[in-house]
This record gives sequence, C-alpha cells and structure tokens, in this order.
Amino acid sequence: MKQNLNFDDIKRIEFSSFPDGVVIEIAKAIAASWPINLMELIDLIESFGYLPFIEMYTDYIVIENLKELKV
Repeated sequence: MKQNLNFDDIKRIEFSSFPDGVVIEIAKAIAASWPINLMELIDLIESFGYLPFIEMYTDYIVIENLKELKV
C-alpha cells in the first residue's frame, strides 16, 4: 500500500544547505509529483544530485542537503 504525505497536513517545506537556485527546481518537481511518498521524495531529490536528510514534523518537512552526489 502506497502511503502518501498528506498535503492537507503539510503546510510548508523548508530547505537547508542547498545551493541557490536548486531549491526552486526541487520545489517545482515536488509540487508536480504531489502526492508523493517518502521514498519517492528521497529519490526525487537524489535525481538532482543531492543526498537529503528529511525531518518530518506534524505540519511541515525539513529537507537538508547532506552532500552533493558525484554523478
């Protein structure tokens, strides 16, 4: 069973330690893919070449860039 993040519950997504300009592109991709489950979210961010650390709270998500992946 696919468990999606509930957009009604998530009021914001915060990004940390990403280069300028990348956040907008990742945010657009997330919006286009919503609803999305946690593994898909991780895969999506990795497809941009970044290793994410995701903290989930009641009404928001924090996505931190742990490192840039070498392609």
